[in-house]
Amino acid sequence: MFSNEFSGELKQIAPKRLVKDGVEDDITDFFLVLAIIYNDFKGLIFFKTLLQDKFRNPSNGETSYHSGEYMGFQIQLHKLIYATIHEFFEFLKKKEDVLNTHEFNIITGNLSSYTRIRWTDIIDFALSKNTPDSDFKKRLARVRSNVASHYYESDKNLRNGFVDFFFKREENVGNGWAWYAIGNTMEKTRFFYADAAEDAFLNSVSKTEEMPTAVDFSKGLIEIINAMNETIALLLKEYLRKRPHV
Repeated sequence: MFSNEFSGELKQIAPKRLVKDGVEDDITDFFLVLAIIYNDFKGLIFFKTLLQDKFRNPSNGETSYHSGEYMGFQIQLHKLIYATIHEFFEFLKKKEDVLNTHEFNIITGNLSSYTRIRWTDIIDFALSKNTPDSDFKKRLARVRSNVASHYYESDKNLRNGFVDFFFKREENVGNGWAWYAIGNTMEKTRFFYADAAEDAFLNSVSKTEEMPTAVDFSKGLIEIINAMNETIALLLKEYLRKRPHV
């Protein structure tokens, strides 16, 4: 039947140590959301890795049903990564009062100096403290607000991406036609030209001097997620360790 199975070590904690029924607690609420953020980042990395490990990476310039599906799923994952990172920073901005509480400072005070510095860097970035609002963050915000989540705001940007891909680039097999597939099932149906338009827009806002190509930017995002999630996990570990016995 199934050849693969998830493995790991289960631990347990009494639910009432995490949340008390009928009792409002901003700290417990914050860390419950933080745990979901960790899981979401982990899931995005997992699905990206699963796609790369289980399906053939199309050759450069390949135009086929397979390459269209593969790249379409890659684009969707990149879009979700942009949106999730942006939402994480928005969450931290809205919970600045929690971050400044004595209880929260006790938890972070028990972290290693390296983890504490990295967490501080994340907070400073989210709150735009000590550094100007970075170009990277502006690009994430633009992607998230215009394509990543809000369809009602994406039409002009997707149109610009479509024009860029099909009309402004040197013509080749990939952009000489607007490709799509309509089969009898969802599995056999996809509108590849829409993926191409979205990919062109994402590329236009993602390139930086340090990450000049979409591939570079994608790798950079994965490195950022891994670093943030390692920090989040250590913070949650310390939080769980410090929960009072009731």
